[in-house]
Amino acid sequence: MDSGFGHLPTTRHFRGLRRPLWLVGAGVHENPRFQKHFWRVWGHLDVIPDDDVPIWRQTWEPQERISKMPELCFADAIELMRTLRERGELFFVTNQAVRRDDPDLPWDFAAMRARGARLAPAYDADTDRPFFGHK
Repeated sequence: MDSGFGHLPTTRHFRGLRRPLWLVGAGVHENPRFQKHFWRVWGHLDVIPDDDVPIWRQTWEPQERISKMPELCFADAIELMRTLRERGELFFVTNQAVRRDDPDLPWDFAAMRARGARLAPAYDADTDRPFFGHK
């Protein structure tokens, strides 16, 4: 996985941090009804050992270590980042934007489902806490 700008949350990259690093894979759409953002916050205990990186770069398969990191909703991710900042801990942040499964939106859902695209719940069906309107 490339988390953006060629960085992975590895021991070497983490050691070089001077402040929290945002590796945003997708910009946040201004309309929270269109997309849901899934956030991963990598602390110093979560980083990938440097020795594992060559193996990661040889495969396009989903990486087990990344999939084990919990995906957080917007509000939970902001809360965790705020807590880490208050403790003075450094972290990496990655996100993934996923289109919402809402028939009122202009997506071609049949085509998306046919190719196995991931869909997030419709905004009104999403039970996550909102953060400035984003869930």
